[in-house]
Amino acid sequence: AQSPISTSEPTSESTSESQPESQPVTVELIDLIDAQKIRDIAQIWWDEYYPEHTQSLITQMFGWQSPGQKYSQEIINQWLETEDELVRDRITQLFTIKNNSHTEETP
Repeated sequence: AQSPISTSEPTSESTSESQPESQPVTVELIDLIDAQKIRDIAQIWWDEYYPEHTQSLITQMFGWQSPGQKYSQEIINQWLETEDELVRDRITQLFTIKNNSHTEETP
């Protein structure tokens, strides 16, 4: 009476693919700790540092072992789709500042 394991379970595998729970997968692209760091940059540190100390925000977002180093912009953008407008706008603005600073650097 201990063997009815694999006879009825293939249906649960096929239904897991079609469940409407595909949204949380996007959120899990970024570790919870890193997700909170990104939120903190947008919601807490932004008010303290922007615009006078924008470089501090850039460093928090893109410096060593930061979320911007661990994840591509595409993955962060996917994650931002699940966040509120404030977080989306501010992090997008940091990407714009960072990307523009790299293209405008002169020797």
